[in-house]
Amino acid sequence: MKNIIFASLLLSLAACQSPPSPEGGDAGVANEALLQSNTTKLLDKGNLVSIHTITVELKPNVTMDQVLDFYNTKWAPAEEQYFGWKSFFGKCLHGTECAENKLLWITIFNTAADRDKYFNMATGGNDLNELGEKAWTQFAPTNDALLQLATIQDDWADWVIK
Repeated sequence: MKNIIFASLLLSLAACQSPPSPEGGDAGVANEALLQSNTTKLLDKGNLVSIHTITVELKPNVTMDQVLDFYNTKWAPAEEQYFGWKSFFGKCLHGTECAENKLLWITIFNTAADRDKYFNMATGGNDLNELGEKAWTQFAPTNDALLQLATIQDDWADWVIK
């Protein structure tokens, strides 16, 4: 009987242990971090998605990868800091809109009203309102730094998820 209890205890303890990771760390912790980092944001009905096609004219000695890196590491964090929204940037792989000088910019808002906190959209304009102007004043150095890398043309449309 003691052997059965001991074997059961040993199997229970073994089941609680995570196998070591190839890097020597705790695989359980690594797997948990991996699961948390791979979460996907799903769109909900009523979300507003702003989709921009950016046409880029590079300044001398600047690459498209440098511009994309700037958008991802400087522009997006500054937008989130000053405006409170989250943006994503990317390059086209396939399709009729692909071109060497084009990038994608997507911003997701919970609702159109969240976007309208910064823009005069509700009154028929697309310019910044008072709160948007205040945020832009803080954000402007980031935009100025972008313009040192490239001239940008931004074609956009806002889409509501139904």
